[in-house]
Amino acid sequence: MKRKIDLIYPTDAEDAAINRGIALDADNPELTDQDFTHLRDAPMGKGRHQDDDGLSARSGV
Repeated sequence: MKRKIDLIYPTDAEDAAINRGIALDADNPELTDQDFTHLRDAPMGKGRHQDDDGLSARSGV
């Protein structure tokens, strides 16, 4: 049986506070659309496998 997942979305004020925090974090800047065009899939290395859903995961975890 599948569980129903209840999502609580942030209010506009909370969302604005989250976005201000992201903008202030110089060590982890938000990726731009241009950044996403340069991203590539990570290579599948030793100890990793591809799950049925297409997502990679560590074996044994």
